Amino acid sequence: MRDRSDNRQEAAPAGGIQSNQYIHQPTKLERVLAHLIEVGNISPREAMDQYQCWRLSAVIHTLKKAGIHIETHQESHEGGTHARYVMSEQSIAVKHLSAIQARRVS
Repeated sequence: MRDRSDNRQEAAPAGGIQSNQYIHQPTKLERVLAHLIEVGNISPREAMDQYQCWRLSAVIHTLKKAGIHIETHQESHEGGTHARYVMSEQSIAVKHLSAIQARRVS
């Protein structure tokens, strides 16, 4: 018969889970929004390479629904076209990102 004492897990701290045990990583939406605030535009390739965001159009759609003004420009290249998303006004985006980060902290 197998000794079950080898499979014991360490007990949780007496006070329960401490809030500093888990560090929040920014979501893809937060990373894309911060990029738009800093740079002003983003392409799907940049989102994939820098943020592992494979569905940039879905993130952009969510941001547009939140009231952030983002324009879509089609860029031609060898083999076809791709979108480049351009943010025209930063003030709403900065407020939105601040609100997201404030909810995360509290």
